[in-house]
Amino acid sequence: MKTLTVTLKQHTPLIHFQPGQYGATLRASEVKPKLDKFILGKLGGNDYLKGVEEAKRKKWLIGKGDHPALDYKMRIIPLGKVEVWEINPLKEYNGRLKREMYPLFFANMSKNDSSFNMYKQFSFVPKLKMELFFSEKQDLEQQDSEKSESLYDWIKEQRFLSRFFFFTNFGTRSSKGFGSFYPSEEDDEFVPFGRDKYLFASKYFFDIDVKAEKSIAGRSRCLFENIELLYKALRGGINVIGRRKFKFPSLMQYYSQKVLERDWEKQGIVNDLNQKYVSENLFYDVKDLLGFSRQEEWKAKYNTTITKEIALKDDENGRWRKPKKEEEKDLPQRMKSPILFRPLYDEKSGCYVVYIRPMAKTVSLSEFLSHQKMCVTIQSSKHDLYFDFPESFAIADFLDYVFRRSNLDVSKYVERRYQNHPDYNRLKSIYGKIVDNLKNSSNQ
Repeated sequence: MKTLTVTLKQHTPLIHFQPGQYGATLRASEVKPKLDKFILGKLGGNDYLKGVEEAKRKKWLIGKGDHPALDYKMRIIPLGKVEVWEINPLKEYNGRLKREMYPLFFANMSKNDSSFNMYKQFSFVPKLKMELFFSEKQDLEQQDSEKSESLYDWIKEQRFLSRFFFFTNFGTRSSKGFGSFYPSEEDDEFVPFGRDKYLFASKYFFDIDVKAEKSIAGRSRCLFENIELLYKALRGGINVIGRRKFKFPSLMQYYSQKVLERDWEKQGIVNDLNQKYVSENLFYDVKDLLGFSRQEEWKAKYNTTITKEIALKDDENGRWRKPKKEEEKDLPQRMKSPILFRPLYDEKSGCYVVYIRPMAKTVSLSEFLSHQKMCVTIQSSKHDLYFDFPESFAIADFLDYVFRRSNLDVSKYVERRYQNHPDYNRLKSIYGKIVDNLKNSSNQ
């Protein structure tokens, strides 16, 4: 039996669904299916189905399941003690116990049970050992033909495990940067990265200085506060109320107005709530293209619930309608964000380098768009609104426009009265770094 061993370094905490489990860390049962799919895609020249057929021909597959599995076993062992801590600990606010908010994660907020295992928790271990075991059967088959190549030899020759881990996070909320692992510097699979490196195909990146934070918990919170800030600016915009007001208009709304030449659906909903007439063909549902969930709570000014469902066309009269209960199961109920945040910690600089990658194919954005319309139900209203999806939309085009082609000046984009807010300075810094890195990479 041949073994391929890779030492992995953990860069951000993993949100683990069984924190009380001994050695709760990255699971082979989550990594292997993703690695298999990645390998099969590479085997087929970036065509997964061709890769499956080629693997069948080479006799590299095992089992008869619906999802092709490559013929090797995997084991992941933590090298050191796994640190586990609460994401949303109970804190006292005005005499009442409430769970502390954490950037980009809300799943524990409604739970009141004090049992540790009732909640998803963070787990972190500095290094892990990943072992891939290849059966002797492949070696015997290889000996039967001079031209045959074993799966072990092919994977070892390709040396693309750094590429796989660069494109993949693990666990809950992985698209937002949780569960980031990468080959350790001393491993043969390691590919260098850093604030001045243009790693693989990720041209959008920025760095976050966390030298002031001495613990992994402190570094992580600082990192995710900044990622959350940028993601909100891209998708829904930022509107902080209270004594220190701050408003950063949505970059998706900006893109919809300037490039798609319609306003976004949120403005149509606001108009309806303010009892203004809404001409539905003046708006596009675009916010959901950066991540879709059926229900939104609009607190503060409106205190209402917004429910969204994929609309269907009635066969009898050709009009758009809400889906019936029995039809809902065949329609998207959620869609992950097609933007992946990939943080890697650079110990030399004391910074996280955060790469931003469009992942439209992974989340089937084109399939989502094919449904054409979204039905929006406002709890406080007696009617539904139907908004078109754009006829075409590409995440890469959106990112390229807001960071490059728009030549957006943040100091003019944000009203002057909000520019003394700390979030303004953080966002301006992040945006400026992405734009500067784009300019530097195009000049190389």
